[in-house]
Amino acid sequence: LSGLVMLFLIYRRGRQGQYSAENHWGPEAIVKYWHFVDVVWVFFYPALYLVS
Repeated sequence: LSGLVMLFLIYRRGRQGQYSAENHWGPEAIVKYWHFVDVVWVFFYPALYLVS
C-alpha cells in the first residue's frame, strides 16, 4: 500500500512539472523501492510455500 501511495505522490508532482531531466531523484528512488519489494516477494512466497 505504501508503494502505491508513493507512486501516486510522484505522479501528482510530475503532473505539476516538479521533475526534469536533471531533477528526478524522487521518481528514481520510488522505482528502486518498488523493484526491491518485487524481489522480496519473489523470495517470500516460495519460502512460505516451503515452510507450510
